[in-house]
Amino acid sequence: AGFSNWMSGWSQDKKISCCRSVGKGCTTDTAHTTWLLVPIPKDGPAPVEYDCNAGYAKWRSGWSKSKKNWCCFRLGKGCPYDCNAGLEWLNMWGAEKKSFCCAKEQVGC
Repeated sequence: AGFSNWMSGWSQDKKISCCRSVGKGCTTDTAHTTWLLVPIPKDGPAPVEYDCNAGYAKWRSGWSKSKKNWCCFRLGKGCPYDCNAGLEWLNMWGAEKKSFCCAKEQVGC
């Protein structure tokens, strides 16, 4: 389902992934908010960095899960969902219509 129907058409996994990667499909339901605590090492090896252009043509089958996550969250590449699919209508709406529809129908937020 495209972004115009994200609230009812997207799975919870897609909402979480798109929210984290591009800030779309985010909910304000704090009962389901997931907090991820990542320790920051003081000493030790530098964090792993990936070349997100290398192997991009076959990223779905060729990249490790950690490379997909790293590239998705940092560069928007290798993400499990395309959060921009179906956004054509959003570009045609004016600011007032977006504001009204978001407040009234939770669409276009």
